[in-house]
Amino acid sequence: MDVLRNLARQKGRSLLTIGGVFVGILALTVLGAMVERINAMLSLTERFFAAQIMVMPKPRGEAMGRGVFTQEHLKKMAELEGVRAVVPRINIMLDLDDGFAFTLGLPPMIQAVDLQSGHNEWQSLKVRHGRMLTEEDEKGTVLGSDLAKRFEAQVGDTISLNGEEFEVVGILEKTLSGPDNMALINIDAGRQLMGAAGSSLATSAAVVWEPDFDPEELARVLQQQVADVLVLSPKAAQEILDQAVLVINLVIWGAAAVALVVGGLAVINTMMMSISERIREIGVKMAIGARPRTIVKEFLLESGTIGLAGGVLGLGIGSFLVRIGNQLTATRGLEIFYVSPRLIVLTLLFSVLLGVLAGIYPAYRAARLDCVEALRRE
Repeated sequence: MDVLRNLARQKGRSLLTIGGVFVGILALTVLGAMVERINAMLSLTERFFAAQIMVMPKPRGEAMGRGVFTQEHLKKMAELEGVRAVVPRINIMLDLDDGFAFTLGLPPMIQAVDLQSGHNEWQSLKVRHGRMLTEEDEKGTVLGSDLAKRFEAQVGDTISLNGEEFEVVGILEKTLSGPDNMALINIDAGRQLMGAAGSSLATSAAVVWEPDFDPEELARVLQQQVADVLVLSPKAAQEILDQAVLVINLVIWGAAAVALVVGGLAVINTMMMSISERIREIGVKMAIGARPRTIVKEFLLESGTIGLAGGVLGLGIGSFLVRIGNQLTATRGLEIFYVSPRLIVLTLLFSVLLGVLAGIYPAYRAARLDCVEALRRE
């Protein structure tokens, strides 16, 4: 109660200081929720890359992604020792004329997969409505959760993918990753979309290795033995993702840190002013036996309380704004924030820590006051 009473002496100043912490924690909550969303997205992406070697044809003087595999490429890969399966794919940009261009992560895509290959990483994803695509679904599609919202589609509906009609046979559970914004179709349907019906066209392939076979060694052999391809091993993919996460975290957390520094400086300023106004009171406490550590504890409790109050407000308002933001973008099949339990706990702990750290120097100054000199102050 003494802590609250001391803070209430200068209500306006205390509220302004809490407001400074509030701004910092608000920024931390909003930007942190964006980081959590990106990290969740990349986490599942890592799982996809960890189970396969990605092979892409080298572009031949055109834009990246325009190269294609020949049947000879696929056959050569399948014949190599250690190869369990080669899954040809066609990745096609999805043309959505809905006036909503912003996306977080992968843009809307159509992925055409050879379901007869015996390996399909989509099988590891949970279907929320309907069922998973099978090789019998010549004109069927399974939609990611975000893409289904953008189409306002349900199981059994017919939708247009780049001008071709497909029946929705399934809608996936939300994964917070790339598949949320994808449509899965059979590879023959994909070839038809590309104007190459009846061909062996593929724009990439996933190579699955035999158990107990080193994927990094297999990736090296693929690069050497198969001409005109780019090979991305699980280790190389992991390094790329780790670098992306590092850059994203540095940029976003750096921006949040600036706001937090402002909040910390506000706490320091308030506590120093509080000490200057209470010098005689501190002297009286020392005269009746209060030890320096008691004085330090008192001021750290006050600064920690300011941090906690600003943290609760910042987390509460930040979570509300994040929820509103997700609701506004959810109608377009996109959620760009994720307030995880970890973020909630860490934000509250950090707000208290910010207050305590900002109060250390003022508390130390208060504890170092000379008792006699303090009593002389009016």
